[in-house]
Amino acid sequence: MQLNEIDLWMIQGTAAMNKISKKTDGIHGKILKKINLDGNFAAFLKMNACFTGFFTIMSLFINTFLLKDSMNMDRVMIYNMILVSVQPFSMVGTVFVVRHTSPGVSQRIGLSIYGLVFILLAIFGENAAGYYWAIAILLSVAAGFFYVTYALQIVSYTNDSNRDTTSGMISLIGSLIAFIIPLVSGFVLSLSKGFTGYRILFVLMLLLVLQAAVFTTKLAPLGEFDHDKQTHFKEVLKALLRNKTGQKVMAITAIGGVRDGTMAFFISILIYQFIKNEMLIGVNSSLGSIAAIVSASLYGLLIKPSKRSRSVYLSVTLVVIATAFLYFKLDPTVLIAFNVVNSLLGTFIIMPQTNVYYAILQSLDSIRGKGAEVHTVREFFYGAGRVSGIVLTMLLPGSAAGSVTAIMMLAASQYLSAWLIYRIQKQLNS
Repeated sequence: MQLNEIDLWMIQGTAAMNKISKKTDGIHGKILKKINLDGNFAAFLKMNACFTGFFTIMSLFINTFLLKDSMNMDRVMIYNMILVSVQPFSMVGTVFVVRHTSPGVSQRIGLSIYGLVFILLAIFGENAAGYYWAIAILLSVAAGFFYVTYALQIVSYTNDSNRDTTSGMISLIGSLIAFIIPLVSGFVLSLSKGFTGYRILFVLMLLLVLQAAVFTTKLAPLGEFDHDKQTHFKEVLKALLRNKTGQKVMAITAIGGVRDGTMAFFISILIYQFIKNEMLIGVNSSLGSIAAIVSASLYGLLIKPSKRSRSVYLSVTLVVIATAFLYFKLDPTVLIAFNVVNSLLGTFIIMPQTNVYYAILQSLDSIRGKGAEVHTVREFFYGAGRVSGIVLTMLLPGSAAGSVTAIMMLAASQYLSAWLIYRIQKQLNS
């Protein structure tokens, strides 16, 4: 493929993104009025949409990029372990940057590091795959700078009464993006020989990073940030670990990480091992996104704070039942069908966990205004859970039965999360 063809694809892609942005602006406005949210949240949605775009490609296809280069599953597992292990430590440094500059500056630093990685990958292509550990470290540092501010934005632009609805909206828009982009990405990769398609995707991710950075300049100041130049890690850690509700929230975070850290990529990698076809990975992701769109729409309508624990209990039970069928047959078709079910129910497991955390962030006076430190402390628990899930998967046999058992254990672990959410909601309502 010649360079002029790549340029043409980029121009056409940018034009399509602009058309979609104009059409969605009007829809955003109508929805926001109905749920009593202002334009600050609309600007946040635009930024988050761009982030979701490049993060979707990154999550799916850097894993296959590494596997295509070496066919070494352990390399992919180690790459993901580094991703989740480095981020909490990165966020500690991020808090110092946030305190001495601003949350917006921190977020733009994160986006700049993402952009740097995509530039290097586009230039060096498959020659960069051997440096998977460095790629993971840089992406993890970028995530640390981005997500500290992201958490502050969520609690500043929403409140507990509308957070389940807004979470559904964020998930819905994210799912729409995650439906389109994997299909396009898989199509590009299937048409291109060698690693040319991956280079094109890295350029596309760079364009999305640049657009996200532009949107960060249009965001309103944060309400849930005290602008104190001092950091408060010791104070926050004591407040969370000495408070029974804080202890439960950190436990929920770790338990959620056990599932999230592995399920985010494990099914796609299993499919790729059966049939080394990126287009099939894109189709699988897009079908999962259709299910997630339905799930996000239903979640925003059906789930209120009082129903969060029941949402997790029922959804986990259905996922466990679906996983049991994988013992009888495990092939790409069955895995894709399972992924649809898992995506349909995933929102009802993840969102209650996240929203309980945000509710505590706003309800404990001892940590008010210290969201940057709170989210960093939380990330250590979340990272520990994610690493545990990956290690568990690596320890089990690489056979079909071993893989299914890993999925079963990851899903069933969330029953404990449902029980803890029930206890927290009972305390919040008393």
